[in-house]
Amino acid sequence: MTTSNRNFIPGTHLERDLKVQCYRVIGEVAKAGKRSELMAVLQRAAEQGERGTDARDIACHLLFDEQSRTVVGQRLLQIAESYCLLERHERSYILTDSGRVALQSGQVFIPEAGVWTVWASDDPLLDYPVLRVEPWREPAAREEVRGKANQEQRRPEELPDWLKRCIGHPGKPAAAAGNALRLDRLEAKGEKVDADSQLRMSWDIRAGTLHLKGSCAQASVDTVLPVPRLTAAQVWQQLLEQQRLWDSWDQVLSALRVSFAETEPVERESMQRVLRISRPQLKGLGTFRATEIRQVPLLAASFEDAEEWAEWRLIERLRDYATCERFATWQQEATAPFTEFDLTMPERAELAQAVLDDESERQTAQDWYLLAAEDWSL
Repeated sequence: MTTSNRNFIPGTHLERDLKVQCYRVIGEVAKAGKRSELMAVLQRAAEQGERGTDARDIACHLLFDEQSRTVVGQRLLQIAESYCLLERHERSYILTDSGRVALQSGQVFIPEAGVWTVWASDDPLLDYPVLRVEPWREPAAREEVRGKANQEQRRPEELPDWLKRCIGHPGKPAAAAGNALRLDRLEAKGEKVDADSQLRMSWDIRAGTLHLKGSCAQASVDTVLPVPRLTAAQVWQQLLEQQRLWDSWDQVLSALRVSFAETEPVERESMQRVLRISRPQLKGLGTFRATEIRQVPLLAASFEDAEEWAEWRLIERLRDYATCERFATWQQEATAPFTEFDLTMPERAELAQAVLDDESERQTAQDWYLLAAEDWSL
């Protein structure tokens, strides 16, 4: 067993196409933006604590004119209140939890009412289901007439619960450029429309990266996403359990223990296997496309398997005259993967005698290389 095998981490890529749903819905969407004038107001409210701030306080400390700038200060406070950043207590304004978050992030969520096209997915690999949000513009008159028949067939339908649960929670849409947003309000029903998207999730387990690539609303998408909280070892265990191979996995030597009979010739020589999984599944993360895990290390399941395996490897090396020097090298190569077992390989004379005792009278090129070297004492 080589040192690299002892630390084997499967080079696994798990992929699947993203199922996207798209709705046209009336609501209110808040997009994050930088508002330096409001940040100053929030900072002053934070400094004042439970006492809060008012128009005169803002005018005096931020606008440097308590007399003529009070109206401006009051307007700033009202705007911050409308964005739920401040809360009015009698004559003063107190910082809200949303205001504290805005101060920490340096961004303010500015709400806008209208009709929105919302692209979203309930894929468990997404930390935020909303992929993209765009304002919907009323079509031109001729386009409206052309699409009248299609519009008559469309009926509003209930938004899925998983999309409704996004309301009030900010996040960064994975299929759109720009800042974070927050769905502040959505009507219970919306018009389901063609998503016009082709997106694929690609998770490189060993590298610890997750990408979303493709297109959405005719815009190219290539986004790095947060990786699920699973280690490569945990993913590997789940995949082996799914294939009913976990009990055969040697956790100390990081290799799959198999019998000689269940191996292919290429595996017997390379001591590796390509593990093909038609429908890989992970708990809580769903099903992925078929995948191949290459270079999975192999070990003999028992002493008998190792003995048969090593002898097979020795015979396979008889492709030239089996001189004493060559035969000794071949013996070492044949037993090299099985150092955990105390194997004794047959000597050249034993193999030559076995060929002579074979009553089939069918000699191969390997037999010739063996017998000739033995007869001529090479």
